[in-house]
Amino acid sequence: MQETLQKYLRAFEKLRIDRAHGIAPHKPILLLSILQTFQIGINNSQRIYISPELVALFKSNWSLLVISNHDCRFALPFYHLTSDKFWKLIPKPGFENILQLSASLRSFANLNAAVDFAVTDEDLLALMNDKKVMEYYSSFYWINTSLKLNAILVIRQVGIKNYLMILRIKF
Repeated sequence: MQETLQKYLRAFEKLRIDRAHGIAPHKPILLLSILQTFQIGINNSQRIYISPELVALFKSNWSLLVISNHDCRFALPFYHLTSDKFWKLIPKPGFENILQLSASLRSFANLNAAVDFAVTDEDLLALMNDKKVMEYYSSFYWINTSLKLNAILVIRQVGIKNYLMILRIKF
């Protein structure tokens, strides 16, 4: 289990992130939101659906953690996580070919119409269903390495204790 945990910590630290306009926080925020769906019991399946709960967590985490000028766009990371190898999109019937056209899935409406769900690697699912691992994943270390300066600036504004309370981490 420890080896698998290290594998995904490295993968999350090395996410393929757009850096054209500063470090884009979309993928880390989506991953944090997905981890929270497991932590609070909304999901325990390998299938990650575009649900109102996941979108709400994404928007909430975005408003709490992102201080850059990036736009809060759920569709972008949900599609582009496929470049990080542990994430695969499963299209709805009749939309199999549209997944090859990333420009077609830039909007939430198009993504929701074309994608049935995403599937994670099985070993990542096992980690997400482990309560102790979940606390570690969603801890300050993960946020700090994934969001870099954004998290540090938020911590400076609200303090580490309040920051961990925001993330629902018990200490």
